[in-house]
Amino acid sequence: MAQPVLLIDGLTKSFKAGPFSPAREVLRGIDLVVEAGQVFGFFGINGAGKSTTNKIVLGFLPQDRGNCRILGRSNLEPASRQRIGYLPENPSYYEFLTGEELLLFAADLFGLAGEKSRTRIRYLLERVGLANDGSRRIGQYSKGMRQRIGLAQALINEPTFLMLDEPMEGLDPLGRQMLKELILEERSRGTAVFLCSHQLLDAEGLCDTIAILHDGRVTLAGTMAQVRALHPDLDLEQIFIRTVRTSDPAANARPGPSS
Repeated sequence: MAQPVLLIDGLTKSFKAGPFSPAREVLRGIDLVVEAGQVFGFFGINGAGKSTTNKIVLGFLPQDRGNCRILGRSNLEPASRQRIGYLPENPSYYEFLTGEELLLFAADLFGLAGEKSRTRIRYLLERVGLANDGSRRIGQYSKGMRQRIGLAQALINEPTFLMLDEPMEGLDPLGRQMLKELILEERSRGTAVFLCSHQLLDAEGLCDTIAILHDGRVTLAGTMAQVRALHPDLDLEQIFIRTVRTSDPAANARPGPSS
């Protein structure tokens, strides 16, 4: 059996507000398995622990307990990080760079150079709809264009594991359709796509497997077929709301998944 692209086992993380305050546990022993050629939806309300999980996977934060492995290696090994493409929720760029220069910078970080780098950059600019805007400075880009160039930089290294945090943010309907098609293309070539989004109706048609995180715990996980079998009359957004409210009665005061 092929090893998972991402394996998280018993992941726990706590934070302290100050030196004399008690620690608050934000991840409570979560387990996740993401396979190659799979779109994995990772959902939760704000504050559920998604960002903390992402930062641990990327090596930005240490966990207190538990394991995180990418393709069988520790997530902290450089060889593991070379296989990741990442689009953060609120990307920040050097605004004096052009879109093409940003991609050249990203390519250099992964050791891509010469004609291979130039060919990859041309392809990605075309693929995300910025073929005519690569020479413009990023400071002149709209929010949607910034999201598109961020997606291109996440793909520069032809990643095995693609992490997308709110990738539909700022995209118009054409941009969202482009993104959906690109995610499905990546899945078809064997990439594992880890999708964090509040746009659950858009995500529903993309995901093979999902996990819903609430209060630091995975409260629902399974394939989309398994989840739909449990809730045959509900769409994914309705399933999400029901799961959160069942796990936390106080959530009934909240308007929905993006609160």
